[in-house]
Amino acid sequence: MSKNHYHILQINSNATAADIKKAYRLLAKRYHPDYNPKDETASEKFLEITIAYETLSNSSLRTAYDKSLWGASTNANNINVDYYLHVTSNASIVKCCEEFELTFTYSGDGRYLKKPPLSSFVTASKPYVDFRLVNIKGYSVKETCITYTLSAPVPGNFKIGAASIKIQNKTFQSVPLYITAEPTTCFLYR
Repeated sequence: MSKNHYHILQINSNATAADIKKAYRLLAKRYHPDYNPKDETASEKFLEITIAYETLSNSSLRTAYDKSLWGASTNANNINVDYYLHVTSNASIVKCCEEFELTFTYSGDGRYLKKPPLSSFVTASKPYVDFRLVNIKGYSVKETCITYTLSAPVPGNFKIGAASIKIQNKTFQSVPLYITAEPTTCFLYR
């Protein structure tokens, strides 16, 4: 089974063309084989990113891909609605102690979300929960977003594991995210 293009680019299914381009540029720069000559998986990862970008940046290819990707289920009103879970970050490379946002987005509300442990990070605030209506295939769908503001207390590469959610006895899982915290100089403590 091929990987989800949205997960590969670390974006959600209602991302704009600008979001897709920005995600592609960031990841392509990070995984380009010329910048990672010792990483044997960089070429494969770069190819995945390029294929995902080429598919999602072309509107007709994206429409066809979306139709093949999202398995539809039926809600109480007999309207076909896509069920999904996306985990995104507004940055994949941050400075040590710099804040970034991690957002869990899923269809519906009141679902039980099992988030991955975030113990490697400092939580800068309480999670922000937002409910909004989005248009999926011409239908208005209620979407829930839970956003955490985090920071990495030390430099390094961090993996944020997969989150999961159960909807109508079916488990949906996100893909892991990777955050790189680069060293920085703090001028407050000398």
